[in-house]
Amino acid sequence: MKRALLAATAITFSSFATVTTPAFANPPHNYIDTTGLSPDDVCELILRPHNNSGFETQATNMQAGQNIGSPTTERATNWYKQVPTGTPSYSNFSNHRSFYRNGGSPNVWALADAGVTRYPSSDLHYAQEYVQLVGTTFDCEVWKDPGGPGKGPDAIFPPGLQTTGHATVTGSVRSPAPDYIDPNGGPMNMGGTMGVQTLICISPNTGGGKPGQWRGMHDFATSGCAAASVAAGGTVPSGNNPD
Repeated sequence: MKRALLAATAITFSSFATVTTPAFANPPHNYIDTTGLSPDDVCELILRPHNNSGFETQATNMQAGQNIGSPTTERATNWYKQVPTGTPSYSNFSNHRSFYRNGGSPNVWALADAGVTRYPSSDLHYAQEYVQLVGTTFDCEVWKDPGGPGKGPDAIFPPGLQTTGHATVTGSVRSPAPDYIDPNGGPMNMGGTMGVQTLICISPNTGGGKPGQWRGMHDFATSGCAAASVAAGGTVPSGNNPD
């Protein structure tokens, strides 16, 4: 069936392509239709001369099942995984053990179980997908046969109106893409028990560098510092170890 072209200016048929040039002046190229039109319908609607002009158009070189354009990325879901970042701090210590000193300091350290691990910041990981549009690619052929219906040997193919690289979208293929990472997740507390090395007893100087009084740190009882110091062993060159 012949398809007449109208002489009106071309119009827009999808969000992917905007046609604003007058017919017979500068036909659009690489037109992508997402409205469900057939390739022949697209070719007819790209240019519309008067019905009595005798010009016709149709799709040629059609290839189905082709990738249309480059894949885009879309968030697969609003659910996210929160991933802690930064240097953590610890609290809620228990089960202090394995007492030791750092060098010749009178202070006592230990391995302890931290019940709370706090990170200063976090990333929110949102799952994403690649979306590849698929459909039929084709060219548009415009002609006029002075002798009547059909394409005779004297058919006229106006230069500048023959267009290539069009497509109609029939579906899409989805595949996993790298996560979208939002770095603004804010501080994050981690539950569970974390074994950490921590300071449990300090012996501050009392003015003139004399031995001070034990003070328990990080949930370790001050009353246990003397025994912890003995268990830690070692010599304190500064002589700042309380009796």
